[in-house]
Amino acid sequence: MIWILSMPANAILELYSKPEELVSARPADIERVLLRYIVGYCSDRMHPWITRDAVIMQLFEAGGYAHSVQAKAEVSRVVSRAWKSLEDRQFIEEPDTYNGKNGYRLPSAEGRRAHDAADYMAVSARFKVCP
Repeated sequence: MIWILSMPANAILELYSKPEELVSARPADIERVLLRYIVGYCSDRMHPWITRDAVIMQLFEAGGYAHSVQAKAEVSRVVSRAWKSLEDRQFIEEPDTYNGKNGYRLPSAEGRRAHDAADYMAVSARFKVCP
């Protein structure tokens, strides 16, 4: 028997299909979609934590953004800012001292509440209307 593990859809790629779209998005919108991705990713018991660098790498894997040094640098910059904001607002936190030192984070209870309250349809509609 062969088991195929499937990852949840990448919420960031669903909303921003090109790196330029992500880079030019409003910071609050990037934070919302990043939190949505983190909550979805960490809901899988096989992947209870994630690092900022893993998020960025996954955006450039097969089926994601076409790799270019400039695009990766720009995407890294905006994702890093959004990640820091989520940490500062305590929406993501260290799973424990050891893994936290290695950069792993998971959604906090407050982060899950913010995720549940976010209006992703409004964000998506605003993105489609405003280029």
